[in-house]
Amino acid sequence: MQLIDVPWCTIPPALSRVIITKKRNIVHPQVAYTPIDPLRLVSRLQAIQYVRFHAVSFENIPLSFWSVLHQLGGVRELEIHQMLIKSPVHFFRYICSLPALGALSISRSCIEIAAPDLAPLRLKGPFYIPFLDVAMLSPSILDWFLRHDSVPSVHTLRINLGRESAKVASLGQFVEVVGPSIQNLQLTLPSDIYTYNLFPPPVDFSLFRNVRAVYVEGYLRLGEEPGSRLFEDLTRSIFTQITSPLLEKVSLNYSLHIDETMIFFGIPNDILLDLFRWGALPETLGGKSYENLRSLRLALRGFPPYQRCKAEDSLRKGPFASFASRNILSVGFL
Repeated sequence: MQLIDVPWCTIPPALSRVIITKKRNIVHPQVAYTPIDPLRLVSRLQAIQYVRFHAVSFENIPLSFWSVLHQLGGVRELEIHQMLIKSPVHFFRYICSLPALGALSISRSCIEIAAPDLAPLRLKGPFYIPFLDVAMLSPSILDWFLRHDSVPSVHTLRINLGRESAKVASLGQFVEVVGPSIQNLQLTLPSDIYTYNLFPPPVDFSLFRNVRAVYVEGYLRLGEEPGSRLFEDLTRSIFTQITSPLLEKVSLNYSLHIDETMIFFGIPNDILLDLFRWGALPETLGGKSYENLRSLRLALRGFPPYQRCKAEDSLRKGPFASFASRNILSVGFL
């Protein structure tokens, strides 16, 4: 910003994107940037259409710079990533002041706000949500989205199944409305599978009936009972409910979680993998509901390098042989 906030600046006012973040590797305390001439700066930023806030504290942004942001009437897309917003009312007032805003993405951000504070606020016009990560959002935000005259569609939805017990009702209502619009679904499986089973399922996965890609990450529980069985039951439940005829891509990214008894006796990971039943996942993905599947990717974390070739060979010739024969199976190790 300092480059264009000077009288002798020769950069044409054609900037279309601005990313607001904190500086890295700073030894001395940071001094917040304050515009020298706000009016001149606003005139040179009128072409801005995209604003991204990334890992910066809103409280550290000077009021004079907030004033500049409020005057950028051409902003069409706003993205918030890795943010902890302590004064969310001011932020929501800002996004509701943007007349041309049509896309709002929120990812890996913690935003807690009470419903009464949001009630009088509305975005200026129709909008959609390219990416929404609901893991650390208060339920009132999901309810707020639904109260707009034109409920936004969601392109990519990310859900952490281990964190949603506190907002089951709000999340369920939200998915019931926007579920058909979702094209990409990203799921993080609960790390505590036992606690997860004490609560009702956070969403009805059958509502994602137009999804094109599903990404699942979590722990692959090998040799652990009943944890292994509960993991299989959850996986089976997810993929038997999702029956989208448009689904073309499934990605499974698992980190190994091995029972201590198996570790004590030195049973190799690849042997445990041979015994894993996968919750009938190969049979489910090979059924008629998934006849348009074009890509199945397995990514496994925690395998020693000397076991990887044997493990991959076992997967390709064993439970996932039908996908290997169709040349749609990809196996990787992290």
